[in-house]
Amino acid sequence: MGHFCVMKHAGEIVKAVVSDRGISVSELARRLGRTRTYVYGLFDKPSINTAVLEQLRQVLNYPFAELLGKKGPVQEYGGGYLSEAEFSTLQESLAAARKEAEHWKMKHHELSEQFNVYLLTGKKPG
Repeated sequence: MGHFCVMKHAGEIVKAVVSDRGISVSELARRLGRTRTYVYGLFDKPSINTAVLEQLRQVLNYPFAELLGKKGPVQEYGGGYLSEAEFSTLQESLAAARKEAEHWKMKHHELSEQFNVYLLTGKKPG
């Protein structure tokens, strides 16, 4: 029996990033000035043209271009698919971003609490 590598296409990667960011399809559609049907269509595309990918990069704050790489004169990212190793790199990148965001969220809460104590007591925390 043959062994094969599972490939992830550009639309699946966009869908994973959208999911990771916790953005609904409706919200993404609103930010893009498009319909929900359009967004679902993007998720099904094996490759996405540069103009659309640039919009997605801005809306989602994710470096799709660096990850997928520009392909040929057609100027489509991904040429369709990522290898499992490349998709794994995407997942690691998303996990690192989540971890960093959680760190800063906790730091914000900690400083807010210290500031509240200061406001209530007039005593410098620490």
